[in-house]
Amino acid sequence: MAALPSGPGTTDVLHLRYAAHGTRRAAEVQAFLVRDRLAMLALGGRYCVTTGLPDDKALAETLGCRRLPGARCRNQGARVPDDSNELDLTGIGFEAWIARLMRTSAPAPEPGATAALASSS
Repeated sequence: MAALPSGPGTTDVLHLRYAAHGTRRAAEVQAFLVRDRLAMLALGGRYCVTTGLPDDKALAETLGCRRLPGARCRNQGARVPDDSNELDLTGIGFEAWIARLMRTSAPAPEPGATAALASSS
């Protein structure tokens, strides 16, 4: 995310941010959020994923997100800082990215790895 867009109308980056939910129907809320995130990822663009939840941080790494240096903040009262990560699917596309995730336990390829991904198919 070297160059940020000049405004919201010109951006091609979606920001995926987990807000909060209570303990009531937590499993249903989590299921909805996962479906919603996957639907956004299916668009195949660029994403900024910000979270302070350890499980979500591990998921972001597994999905192939790259930590953005210096993009860390601590919310009031939070034990763990929020980290922002980048996931760029513009070079490989959603289908190739998800196929790679399904074939291996290794993290998804780095942005720009289209040639290497094609040769491993």
